[in-house]
Amino acid sequence: DVPAGRIRLVAVAEDRPAGTTDFVDVPAGGLAPDIVIRMDDADGGTSIEGVVLDPEGGAVPHALLRVVGSGVTYSLSAASDGRFRVRCNDKAPRELTAFDPWQRHREATRSGVLPGTKGVELRLARAPEVELVVRSREGQPIESYAVAVIAERKAEELASFPAAEHP
Repeated sequence: DVPAGRIRLVAVAEDRPAGTTDFVDVPAGGLAPDIVIRMDDADGGTSIEGVVLDPEGGAVPHALLRVVGSGVTYSLSAASDGRFRVRCNDKAPRELTAFDPWQRHREATRSGVLPGTKGVELRLARAPEVELVVRSREGQPIESYAVAVIAERKAEELASFPAAEHP
């Protein structure tokens, strides 16, 4: 069932660019008849396939991926073996960024990846370690606290750690 309103349909096939319809009106409780999607000829594929690796070369299960291109940004997760497949609706280059779901390592980014590319390797970088001591204004150690690491560039949270004892 499709909700009533203006919609666009997209058909995706492994070996060709996606096909789309113009926007069509679907009446409430009704049917939008005679919708046809025409797809271009096969061109070798519009998927990007690869794997997310940790700094030592091991697969990162369920790594998070951000895909940017053709005016769209979306996210997906890699499989349990670190492998991913991004299906694109055109042949425009994409920027892929992989993130460690446990925030142990820094992200990896690859720009200009063309749909049809296989074997993309996104290797996460080692994160610097920080030793932290939190003290009161009087200089006494505070033993239970939560921490968030904030990036200067976009004020985005890089990591957070729940409140815990830190003797």
